[in-house]
Amino acid sequence: MKKIVSILVVTVLIAGNLKSQTASGRPLNWLGISYSTSYPVGDFKDYMSKPSFTGFSIEYKTHVHEHFAAGINMGFNFFNEYRDKASYTYETITATGKQRRHSSMIPMMATFAYTGDLGEKAHWFAGLGVGTTYIYRYTNFGSFQFSRETWQFLLAPEVGIYYPLVGDNIVYLTSRYNMNFKNDEMQAQTYISLNLGWAAAW
Repeated sequence: MKKIVSILVVTVLIAGNLKSQTASGRPLNWLGISYSTSYPVGDFKDYMSKPSFTGFSIEYKTHVHEHFAAGINMGFNFFNEYRDKASYTYETITATGKQRRHSSMIPMMATFAYTGDLGEKAHWFAGLGVGTTYIYRYTNFGSFQFSRETWQFLLAPEVGIYYPLVGDNIVYLTSRYNMNFKNDEMQAQTYISLNLGWAAAW
């Protein structure tokens, strides 16, 4: 994990250096926090069919060019669902009954985006996040609990809009497709997140 975080930090430091060489005038940087809702898709939806309304993300962006930004994003999403009767397989054991399913996701990524204008003040952006997601999943059957945890490689295409407010404040809305890739421990845990946030700019 330390190695992954170090790579992300170095990526942004390199981006900041490129900014000083390629951008003219006062650069735009912003640090934001957003509320996230998330919706399982694919193999993950087989395990967790209900959306998550418990999530947030923190991100930093710096414009290395008038139309190009790089940054870091880290978030958290918690999914849970009650099933009155369902089967769950853990290694060689399959159990059927009332279940409480839980899944926690912590995505960490370097982000790269192209930005453009929407009128005089509003702006749009489209980009990609590259990183990893820590996943902890557990299923309760009465007093019994089956748990799994893993790290999955993450690609996260994203589109969004942001709008400057009074002073150095920004509001933004994004949609992100978190593609966590299958590994030996777990199927691909993929979900779509909608994020509404506020950022301080300088």
